Amino acid sequence: MKKKIPKPKTQAKPFNTITVHSRTYGVHERAIRGSIKPARLNDVLARRSKELGVITGFASEVHSLLKVYAGAFQK
Repeated sequence: MKKKIPKPKTQAKPFNTITVHSRTYGVHERAIRGSIKPARLNDVLARRSKELGVITGFASEVHSLLKVYAGAFQK
């Protein structure tokens, strides 16, 4: 009869780790970004985040107007 291999028990993960799937190391856990030394955003990412805030504001206004005339949207 085949021997049953016990499944590993799931442990509660602390909030300061994430699971990573990499080709080199496989599936493993590491500290979250910015937990050891401060995470620095590059200039392009910071600029895009500001632009996204403006675009999201316009999209919200358009969506609210469409919702009034078109009814509820399906996702």
